[in-house]
Amino acid sequence: MKGLLHSNFIIFKDNILGSLLVILFVAVIGVLENSHLNVILLAISTFPILYMSYCQRETVANWNKLEKIMPIRANTVVLSKYVCFLLFIGIGCFVVGIYALINMIIGVMIWEPFLISLFLLVLGLHISIGAFFYPLSYKMDNGESQLIALMVAIILSTVLLYLTVQVGMVILELEHIFEIIEYPSFGIVYAIGMIVLFIFSYFIAQKIYAKKEF
Repeated sequence: MKGLLHSNFIIFKDNILGSLLVILFVAVIGVLENSHLNVILLAISTFPILYMSYCQRETVANWNKLEKIMPIRANTVVLSKYVCFLLFIGIGCFVVGIYALINMIIGVMIWEPFLISLFLLVLGLHISIGAFFYPLSYKMDNGESQLIALMVAIILSTVLLYLTVQVGMVILELEHIFEIIEYPSFGIVYAIGMIVLFIFSYFIAQKIYAKKEF
């Protein structure tokens, strides 16, 4: 699996550096204007979307068929996709952490309750997109279908987030949907729930991939 992870990062090296430069530009503006939301959303969203688009291009190039005949266990192939996805999300979290640290050094605390909540909600949203995307992608054969799988995953994740927020509003006795971002504890519960969903998704994807014939 180490080789698969290494190859992914080698392929993405230029894309990662390019994305970091864009985020750096937005971060400078954020520091100067004391506006941090765009930086957080961009940093946490860029890298997982980048990786899922790469998975779609892999299918177009028939790399998944080559993986199937390589002397690599099926669960290792699937696990490498899930681990790499988490690593790319980790890059975004690391960038957000560095940005927050720089602001702290210059005397600015960016972690207001609503920003913490939005960070956790967006983080959980992307994890859930990955959780839906991989099982769906292994059910489909070509690049066009992979794009559909990504779109369906985004729709399902958005609906799941909306339903979760509705449940949270009932539990917290809130009247307006945007009030939920004032409760970071809700974001924590949501993010943890999506991590559990992501783990469960891995076992489903593993079974689908093991039975799949290319």
